[in-house]
Amino acid sequence: MPLAFIDRVKTLVPMKRGGSVEEVARAILWLLSDEAWLSPAQSSTERFLLHHRCVHRCDRREVAAQEAFATDGGRCHHGPPLLKRRRYAAMLGDYMAIDVRGVCPLLQVFDMPTSIKFYRDVIGFDVVQTSQGNDDFGWVLLRLNNAELMLTTAYEDDERPPSADPARVAAHEDTGLFFGCPEVDAAYEHLLACGLNVKAPAVRDYGMKQLYVTDPDGYCLCFQWPAA
Repeated sequence: MPLAFIDRVKTLVPMKRGGSVEEVARAILWLLSDEAWLSPAQSSTERFLLHHRCVHRCDRREVAAQEAFATDGGRCHHGPPLLKRRRYAAMLGDYMAIDVRGVCPLLQVFDMPTSIKFYRDVIGFDVVQTSQGNDDFGWVLLRLNNAELMLTTAYEDDERPPSADPARVAAHEDTGLFFGCPEVDAAYEHLLACGLNVKAPAVRDYGMKQLYVTDPDGYCLCFQWPAA
């Protein structure tokens, strides 16, 4: 519990030092009440917001939706100003989640040209950025619609063994990339046309139609979509 909150309420707790059982019970109930957490000067909307955020800990998505509704210039008609909300959250130890806009996995590959041939020429990713201007690069950023993926070589050029380590490739089976793919059957036909040996898509017991394929380094790729 933040020290600022302790300093604010320690003189207000309805219990004397070494109080009776009844006083202890009343103090506990008071600490769980709105009065302990909210000052009388706060507006009714601020009280409502903090009551749900900090006392009852309701679903953060519901609270965030209330805060975002009718937002104008950093203020929300259904809550206190943004800076106030942040200050209250910090004071009460309830911090907002990190603002994340996407995720981009990084995979280590044995041979970059082989991986590029698979991800660009077969799957359809575009090469967005590389560590070098020519084709001899050790890192690449790939993008296909809203999906992003980075590849990097597992070894420096002068340290790479003649062939990939079978144990390392086998361990990559634990890593799976799941892509939202509305046309799973079309993806299956495309992979077959590219010469890949893949099993036909199957509908799982949880309602997803899935198509699995393994990349040159043993990483598992799944193209899936809810079954009709």
